[in-house]
Amino acid sequence: MKKNKWYLKCDIKKYFYSINHETLLNILKKQIIDEQLNQLIKKIITNGGEQGKGLPIGNLTSQFFANLYLNELDFYIKQELRQKYYIRYMDDFVIFANDKEILKKIKTNISKYLQNNLKLELKENSVINQQLNGLGFLGVRIYPNLIRIKNENLKRSIKKVLCKHKLMKKEEITENDYVRSIDSVFGNLCKYNTYKLRVKIMGNYHERL
Repeated sequence: MKKNKWYLKCDIKKYFYSINHETLLNILKKQIIDEQLNQLIKKIITNGGEQGKGLPIGNLTSQFFANLYLNELDFYIKQELRQKYYIRYMDDFVIFANDKEILKKIKTNISKYLQNNLKLELKENSVINQQLNGLGFLGVRIYPNLIRIKNENLKRSIKKVLCKHKLMKKEEITENDYVRSIDSVFGNLCKYNTYKLRVKIMGNYHERL
């Protein structure tokens, strides 16, 4: 982010429900030569979804297959489009560059590649933005010099602490259980620029005790 003024952030429309069974099986066959194993994998894949596409979200194999499916996109972006600053987590991905127009062309190329090769579509909310405006990614807002937790995630963490505090007051959990809950929240908050926030939470904690 510090090296590039712009970014393109995309994710896939209804990703798990759109994964094409035949395309996925062909991808797997490139790596697996054991026909019995391929037949077993085929049973697992075709057991879910409808009309030859879709993976059941709860299956452990679905997480692996879904990640592998977009490995094809990774190679396309890195080798064909020659993009150095590329990050993907499942179906969320970001490309950084210093030229906005280049990112527009890249987005068009990626959209065509997904449709033609993986039978997928980009979400309409894919965005090109300046790095100074921050990047929302994996539950945080990332800026060139700091990382902030998103408000909805922060509210969820504070709600968890307050809930545990009420349970402690009712003597349904011990004080140690309450402290462990705070430690859990802090373990997450410490990853980001949240020092003042953690001081405030600790101040409220001591007041309640």
